[in-house]
Parts: sequence; C-alpha cells; structure tokens
Amino acid sequence: ERSRELMPLLSLPADLLARILARFSPAEIAHAGAVSGFFTESQPPQTAGGAREPSILVQALQLRAEEHGYVLPVLPFRWLCFAAMQHEANPPARLAAGETHSLFIDGEGRLWSWGSEEEDEVLDKRPGLLGHGDGRALQLKVPTRLLGGEHVVSVAAASDVSLALSADGSVWSWGAGLRSVRGSATLGHGDDVSNQRRPKKIEALAGH
Repeated sequence: ERSRELMPLLSLPADLLARILARFSPAEIAHAGAVSGFFTESQPPQTAGGAREPSILVQALQLRAEEHGYVLPVLPFRWLCFAAMQHEANPPARLAAGETHSLFIDGEGRLWSWGSEEEDEVLDKRPGLLGHGDGRALQLKVPTRLLGGEHVVSVAAASDVSLALSADGSVWSWGAGLRSVRGSATLGHGDDVSNQRRPKKIEALAGH
C-alpha cells in the first residue's frame, strides 16, 4: 500500500525529482535513501559506455552542493551524505574584514571588496588590498566586484593580505607580498614576493 502511494512521485522525470529532493537537507536525503531501499532493489541505469548513472539521490546531493557553494568528493552514497552534512554544519566564511577593508561573497558566488588601502604610518602602505589593480582604487566607499568569472566559496582578510577560495579548489591571494617590518613573504607565491594588486592563484596549492 505504501509503495503505491509513492508511485506518483517516483513517476516524475528524474531531473525534476532530483531538483525537488535537493530542497531537503543532507540528513533528510540520507533518510530518503534509507527508506527507499525498502521499496526498490533496482540499480541506476547504465550509460552508453556501460557506466552507471548517478542515482537520483546522489544527483540531489550534487545539486544541493552546487547551490550552496561547495564541492562533494566521489564517494558511496552514505559517505556522500556525511560529507555534505559536514560542509553544511561548518559553512565557509562569506564575509571577512581586515583593519581597513572588507570582503563579501554574495548568493551567486561573486566576490566584492570595499574599504581603503591608503598609506599606513607604521607599515608605510597596504598595496593591493582591494584587488582592483595598479593602485588606482585606493579607496572604495561601496562594494565593488572583483575576480570576475570565478565562483568564490570562502574568503579571509588580514591587515595587509586578502585570500579567496573558489569552488574548483583554487586559492587566490593579493595584497602586500613582503612586509619589511616582519621580513617575510605573505602571499604564497614562492620567490615572487612582489605586491599583488589583483588576485593571483597560488600555484603551490593547485590540485590539493
């Protein structure tokens, strides 16, 4: 009787059903996976090459992760649910502030900055903190977009350095490359300790 009640829902197109399920939390999707096992033993259909297509529940988790700005690893369904729950229990920072500037990620993964990189009496100056290049934007009184084309999922800011993490795992840094007061490189670009007035990808972290 219960299985007959489920049939109208299960008869929906797979992509539509995945989008409906993506509205639920990872824990609720995991519960749906556990319950559905009592009603069907069928495996996901095979593609033309013989590989199995992701199940509707896996597609729902992947859609939810994309909408919430994180990437899930390739794992069995139960561990995929656990990974999603971990991500959502510890959401990445979408807003960060240094001493004179701020960074913000909007709902579509776009990065914005505002504030000042004016000269500082102690550290001389804070070059490139705002990330808009060439020292032309020394002060921004309203949020201004940067790092166009990248879906950003987390940010961090310090007195003279800014960092951003994009959805594909790339890490970007900009600001002061070498602080004479501390005598140390700060941006992660190896021997290149020059100031970065625009976001620059940290190649040493590529693929991690």
